[in-house]
Amino acid sequence: MSPGKEGSICVGHAQVQVWLVPLDGLTDSVRSACSAWLAPAEAERYGRFIQAEARDQFLVARACCEQRCTAIRVSADRPCNSVQTGLAPLSENRDTPQFNLSHTRGLVALAITHEGEVGVDVEDFTRGADVRALAGGLFSPAEAAKVDSASGKAAKELFFRLWTLKEAYVKARGAGLSMALDRFSFGQLGANPQLLPASDDEAEAERWRFFRQRLRRAISLR
Repeated sequence: MSPGKEGSICVGHAQVQVWLVPLDGLTDSVRSACSAWLAPAEAERYGRFIQAEARDQFLVARACCEQRCTAIRVSADRPCNSVQTGLAPLSENRDTPQFNLSHTRGLVALAITHEGEVGVDVEDFTRGADVRALAGGLFSPAEAAKVDSASGKAAKELFFRLWTLKEAYVKARGAGLSMALDRFSFGQLGANPQLLPASDDEAEAERWRFFRQRLRRAISLR
C-alpha cells in the first residue's frame, strides 16, 4: 500500500511532511494490503465498523500511519494513538516524530514533523451545514459575526476555513474538543493564518504557525 501523495511544507521554521491518501475507488486488494498493517486490536475495531466509508477511513488512516512509523523506524504505539483519540501525540522527546491524522469524505491526511507538536484537519466543505448557526454556537463573537455577514457560498467557505484551523490547533495542543473553540480567534486567514493573542496568554499565539491549502474537490487542509 502506498501512503499516497507526499508533500513537504514549511510552517514557520518547521518542516512538516504531509501525506494525502485519496479513498475514491479503493479496491479490495488495497483494503487487504492495508489490513496487513493492523495490530490485532485494531483489526478487531475495524471489523466493528458498520458504515463502509468509516471503515475505509479508519483502515487507510491506521495503515498509512503504521507504514510511515515503520519506514522511519520509530514505535507507532504512542504517535498513532491520534487515530483513535483525535488528539495529537505529545512527547517530551523531541527526537521522536510527532504525528497527526485527519480524514473527511474521500481523503485521509497524515502530518509528521520532528520539530514540535503538529495538528492537521481536512474537511469537505461541499457538505450541507447551517454554518451561521454553528459559528454562532462554537466560534468567538468576532468570528461568528464574520461568518454571519458573509453571503451564501462565501459564508460556508469562511466557516470551514476557521473550523479546520481551530481543529488543527486544538489537536496540536492535545486538547481535542475539550478546549472550547470560542476561547481563541484567528485574524488573517491567508496562506499563513495568524492566531490572535488571548488576553490571558498573549505569548501563546507566538508559539504557533499555520498553513492552509485548498485542495481539489473543495477539501481544506490546515
